[in-house]
Amino acid sequence: MNEPVRSLVDTGGTSGAVSQSPRQKHAPKLLIWADQFVWLALLLGVVVAAAQTSCIVTSAKSPAASTSNVRALITTQPVSQSVTIGQRATFFVVASGAAPLTYHWSRSGVAISGAMSASYTTPATAAADNGVQFTVTVSNSRGKVTSSVAILIVITPGPLTPSRPSLSFGNVNVGSSSTLVVMLTNSGGSSVTTSDVSISGAGFNASGIPRGTILAGGQTVTLNATFTPAASGSATGSVTVTSNAVNSPTIISLTGSAMQSRQSSVTIAWITNWPNIAGYNVYKATVSGGPYTKLNSSLNTPTSYTDATVQDGQTYYYVVTEVNSNNIESVYSSAVSAVIPAP
Repeated sequence: MNEPVRSLVDTGGTSGAVSQSPRQKHAPKLLIWADQFVWLALLLGVVVAAAQTSCIVTSAKSPAASTSNVRALITTQPVSQSVTIGQRATFFVVASGAAPLTYHWSRSGVAISGAMSASYTTPATAAADNGVQFTVTVSNSRGKVTSSVAILIVITPGPLTPSRPSLSFGNVNVGSSSTLVVMLTNSGGSSVTTSDVSISGAGFNASGIPRGTILAGGQTVTLNATFTPAASGSATGSVTVTSNAVNSPTIISLTGSAMQSRQSSVTIAWITNWPNIAGYNVYKATVSGGPYTKLNSSLNTPTSYTDATVQDGQTYYYVVTEVNSNNIESVYSSAVSAVIPAP
């Protein structure tokens, strides 16, 4: 290695002359070496500086994470939905990636027209929709991805079963009313909710099942149907119970016949030969030979009696006894019958 540069020495010789040290002849090399060192140092400094500059530039060109160049990614998958028949179901997805993101929903592998947002709501569900599979494909300029399958579960309540499919009121007088009862049972395992009870037919009415009545599986409710005719003639109608049951609507047919009210009666008369008769008792039965029931509350003095308590279509049997002044009553007379015609 070259030795370091030594100091120049003034030996007191000729003015302006400078004496050289014994090693002065090596000075140029030392100076050159020194210059090379300086240049080397400068060169190394430039390299270091360049390296540092490169590091700084690289750091400046490394921004925080960005989605500007990220392909579409689903972060929240659509979830299976359970709804009662007639209700709607909504599926949704959450996705990220370079904007804009586009969505395309499919039902059992078939694209749904117009379903191009992050959520999709079905139409009102039917029993046939149970088990249908839904997926969504999310895409952007960098690529696309399809979601996992979401299943639609449709719960079908009911059926709602009537104890009688029809009600017949028979003959009812105009201005009177007759009521018949029918039981409605939820024969299914899930609850049934009624939404309406409507009635058709002149003179008919129904009560007992308010709108919104909820029947658990196996539960029964009573429906009261009434026929109150305002005019004579035959009448037909129905009660319709609307619900979310599988067999809705439940329809019960109604029939009835209206008659103008009339008062039927029977008048009987007799002849007696007893003296000192104070009066008579009149008895009636619905079976020949009795037992008989007395009709008059006090002695009947005339030799005739009118019975206004009879009903159409019935047969009645009458007997009479005599009561003398000593309040002694005779045995029954021979019986007479009366047939009341049907209207």
